[in-house]
Amino acid sequence: SEDREGDTYEFRSSMSSGLCINWAHAGDGPANPQQKFPADFPFDWCKKTLDQYLTLRHFYYGDYYTLTPYTQAQNAWMAWQFDGPDAGTGMVQAFRRQDCTTEALQVKLLGLDAKATYVLSNVDMPGTTEVSGQALMQDGLRITIPTHPGAAVITYQKK
Repeated sequence: SEDREGDTYEFRSSMSSGLCINWAHAGDGPANPQQKFPADFPFDWCKKTLDQYLTLRHFYYGDYYTLTPYTQAQNAWMAWQFDGPDAGTGMVQAFRRQDCTTEALQVKLLGLDAKATYVLSNVDMPGTTEVSGQALMQDGLRITIPTHPGAAVITYQKK
């Protein structure tokens, strides 16, 4: 688990255009309506994480690009991009798996306007960065995740 409050890595691994969650239930059987949440259940983390997901959900309807080769290896990174060419927006998701020893990944984005400037935002950090579409496609985007496992979400907007 990435943190005690909740497992951000696992939650972000499950995000898609639709989301099915049942934080109070585990297993294959029907949920027990009498089941109680534990006293230390991370309600604040759940609300923050779900609110964040709701701001990102629309990106899943964009063009999809894989940014790393597919692998199930636990010592690897996985990253992909959703691009909304009509809106000039998109999202990059990156996952540093549990046995991965490299703290950073450089990925070349796809489908951008080389002549445009993009405003990038890491959803876990304050502030924004401006980068040209050409630089993002030729030099790439550097993603750093200090923890492993760990997950990062970077959004971009054409300026």
